[in-house]
Amino acid sequence: MTTTSSLWFTTGIMYSILLFLGRRESFKLELYGVVTMDLVGSRNIKNRGVLQEKLKKYFDIIYIKYGDSLISRINFTIGDEWQLITSRPEECYSIVHDFQRLLWEDDANFYAGIGIGKLETDIHEETRTMDGSCFIMARDAINIAKESSKKRTKFIYSKVNKVFFKSITNQVKAHNNTNGNSLLLSEVAIDSEDSVSMDDMINILIENNEILKNKLTNKQKKIYIDYLNYKSYRRIVEESKDGFNETIGGISQKLNSAEYFTIQRNHEMVTSLLSSVVSNLGKCKKLP
Repeated sequence: MTTTSSLWFTTGIMYSILLFLGRRESFKLELYGVVTMDLVGSRNIKNRGVLQEKLKKYFDIIYIKYGDSLISRINFTIGDEWQLITSRPEECYSIVHDFQRLLWEDDANFYAGIGIGKLETDIHEETRTMDGSCFIMARDAINIAKESSKKRTKFIYSKVNKVFFKSITNQVKAHNNTNGNSLLLSEVAIDSEDSVSMDDMINILIENNEILKNKLTNKQKKIYIDYLNYKSYRRIVEESKDGFNETIGGISQKLNSAEYFTIQRNHEMVTSLLSSVVSNLGKCKKLP
């Protein structure tokens, strides 16, 4: 083979490889995260209409923060339930916590169902006109959260936990097993007879984190929010209004008592695991 022929042959192989990789990339599935939230005991809330108006303002705050990933406006779906969809599913639990912190001021709580899956319709301004497995998973998740607040279930053990996550991982696993394939990292082996799914691991972390948050006092919540905003004990003291009598040492003690740093670390871990779920599902060429 001449040098010129060899060069053309090598170039042809490289082109074929690039073309193959390009086609492989086109198989990568786009996954979405949906969060469905509903106020707890909304019928018994005084000034319910006022709270709904506040929620609309909170929608704007969240939209400004996550606007580059939210693919439609946040809106009420029915009653006191609201919903959002994001192209970055790993941010879902962080969004839930942002709403939690906003509603601390109103002494209000809500159920949250986080779902990861496919979007099977066009993108519209309102989530009510969209559909897909991401919405189905979120609906299943919030129903589990609501059911588990009344009695202990196999999904949630603590009644104070009102957040649950569900992805299409188990559906994909069943589909792949039927077709002789495997989903990488979909589960972690414990022993030869048992395994823990990634969804289970995420929900265990979420549940432990929600238990910690439920123990926060109103004073701890205020320090918690201030520290998130300022990231400095000294700045909290400097920026606080008259009547604030906490010292730097007192702020540090309250944050430690509130398990602030543990809660933040748990959030980081959940975000990382959600990212892994998205990455693993994205490797599948076809989802059920």
